[in-house]
Amino acid sequence: MVFENSDVFDKFKEIQSLVDVPLGIDTIQELLSEEELKILIPQYKKEYRSNEDLELIPIESKLLNYRMNHIREEQQVRFDYDVLFVTVGQSVGPMFLTINFVRPKRVCMIATDGSRNIADKVRSLIENQAGGTSVVFDIEEVEGTDIVSLYKVVNDYIQKYKKKNFTKFGIDATAGKKSMSSGAALAADFFEIDLLYLDTVSKEKGFYPATQILKVLERPENVLGDRRIMILIDLINRGHFRSAIDFSETLLTLQRSHYETLYAEF
Repeated sequence: MVFENSDVFDKFKEIQSLVDVPLGIDTIQELLSEEELKILIPQYKKEYRSNEDLELIPIESKLLNYRMNHIREEQQVRFDYDVLFVTVGQSVGPMFLTINFVRPKRVCMIATDGSRNIADKVRSLIENQAGGTSVVFDIEEVEGTDIVSLYKVVNDYIQKYKKKNFTKFGIDATAGKKSMSSGAALAADFFEIDLLYLDTVSKEKGFYPATQILKVLERPENVLGDRRIMILIDLINRGHFRSAIDFSETLLTLQRSHYETLYAEF
């Protein structure tokens, strides 16, 4: 039996307890075959885990989809994107897991000359895994440190596909160089679209398998509303008090809990 080694069993329970949606032994055994369990469980005692472990990726995809469907039901987070932008790094796993779960109508993979082959590999894996897929792939190349070119790619796609009645866009900034991820975050903020990140439980070398959770990162502006506060202050300074009152009501509607705490001090 896979769980006969008590050390591995204890390590599995310990790591799973750190995940937002932990998976118990019963659930794991229900979702995976005996062969899949024999591949997965021993990984919890290994010092290093590679993103390129193609045996693990379909297993992790199955478990991620289970977790995320639970989150969809509990938190009403839809992940129903028309276009998903994905920054491309050197690891197949994270990109495959996100795209295979989200299944947007269209994927725009933003790669560099050095990662174009990885983008092609992810596309091939998605298509082969699905036995044919309705997801349409585009691959755009940019310079790794040129976040302006990344911004232009996102802008061009949004303008193009809005004309085709595509309304839901997201950016997965998990993979790629830090400059690429930074550019993706800036673009997500400017265009007010979802910024996605595939989180894991890290260890000294790499991360633990089957701990992935796809998160929509909150935009600080949506939580704190600093720009809107500046607009409100400007309205007051210019004497537009009626407009300031109306705008305050809008702020309370958008960010009620934060502003009720703020106004309680006055």
